[in-house]
Amino acid sequence: MNPEPENEKKEKRPPRYLGAGLVLGVGMGAALGNIAVGIAVGLAIGAALESYHKEKQQNENDADDEGSHDDGEVKE
Repeated sequence: MNPEPENEKKEKRPPRYLGAGLVLGVGMGAALGNIAVGIAVGLAIGAALESYHKEKQQNENDADDEGSHDDGEVKE
């Protein structure tokens, strides 16, 4: 007796690329002697990677949804 529609429920995943970007940025900032700039650059890189992979995953899901219609026609 779950009132939520199955199609509307989407799985949330943690922002793993933000953490990876932050780690790289802090390391780069420590090596260059300016940790604040490294943090800012790392967060920007992590956010860009997160956005890229999120969009890529949505495009793959949309392509899977289009391919699941079995109407007898072959799509090329």
